[in-house]
Amino acid sequence: MPKSQKTNDFDAIPSMPVSITEIGFILSIMFLACFLMAQAHETQAKEKNLPAVILSKLNSASAADDTKLNETPLTINKGKSGLVYHVGKKQVLLKNLSATLKDAKARYIAIRADGEVRHKSIMKVVELCQNSGAESFTFVYEQTD
Repeated sequence: MPKSQKTNDFDAIPSMPVSITEIGFILSIMFLACFLMAQAHETQAKEKNLPAVILSKLNSASAADDTKLNETPLTINKGKSGLVYHVGKKQVLLKNLSATLKDAKARYIAIRADGEVRHKSIMKVVELCQNSGAESFTFVYEQTD
């Protein structure tokens, strides 16, 4: 080839006929996928709060129902200096909760928490209930509007 005729580098690359519509379609699908992934992440990231429970208004009939089913009541309240845990009427520390449940031979546990207790704290109690050998547990609450 003579030096005066230079070839263009783009001539060596084969061209593919792609329309603007196809490019727009692909970009729309990519945008939709990113949007759905971001929305799913946001939904999972939000901490869900349990409904507020006013423990002082719980009637004694519901407490009697717990004993009919041989459930051990476990109450979690937010106190001035942190969370307060009660197994039955006995106040216990979180570190002693699993041992207290084992000693009480609690097989069925009814968990009550007031509205200010975070989900993370309740899940820690559920884990301790499972470690204590409980067969099942339920959440007891009174929904307030």
